[in-house]
Amino acid sequence: DEQRTYFNVRSRPAHLQLRSVQGTDEGVYRCKVHFKASPSWSQRIALTIEDPPWFPGIRDATSDRRLEGDIGPYGTHVNLRLLCTASGSPPPMLQWGGIGSGLGSPVEQRT
Repeated sequence: DEQRTYFNVRSRPAHLQLRSVQGTDEGVYRCKVHFKASPSWSQRIALTIEDPPWFPGIRDATSDRRLEGDIGPYGTHVNLRLLCTASGSPPPMLQWGGIGSGLGSPVEQRT
């Protein structure tokens, strides 16, 4: 398996190569140059990666079954736990609400 990140000293100028950039590559990178007759020089950059959003849908927490469209019927006095998960960078905002939701105003949470 070929390395995704390597420092190429054979090319001119030498360069840092990042292949197939991923969220785990996010961070601060520093280039430092040492001279024989002069002070060293360095520069930093902060690499930010935007991960594409991921949305698997709504699931029943008990059965882990994916739910779509009309669901049920569920009997009264039954506990129902619905999961809505998403990820991305920057983190998306999840919001529950809707007609007949019993929530009043929408409920939001940053993931």
